[in-house]
Amino acid sequence: MSVLLAIPLIGLMGILNLCCASSLSENSRRIRAYYRAFVLDNYSKPPEFFNPANLQYFDDFYSAESTNGVQNPVYSNWWVSVTKADIDGALPIKNAMHTYLIRSLA
Repeated sequence: MSVLLAIPLIGLMGILNLCCASSLSENSRRIRAYYRAFVLDNYSKPPEFFNPANLQYFDDFYSAESTNGVQNPVYSNWWVSVTKADIDGALPIKNAMHTYLIRSLA
């Protein structure tokens, strides 16, 4: 079932990139690239993995310095310029990654 969840997530990212990528800020594009790598690396996780309510149990995955060869934006030198609007633009679905990134702004 988790593979079935990942296919829509990966497909959703592709659709979002096609229709909305040109209007995104540079920070949003970078966040979206990281999220795409994250989903590809963790597609086999159960649906609970992507639920914000369970972030505390999977925080080590979300706070890793890199995923699938892409640096976690929280650890990048450009993270200081990221705003909530950048995160909302990159991840319109309020999943665990969105929650993790918003919490990392503070």
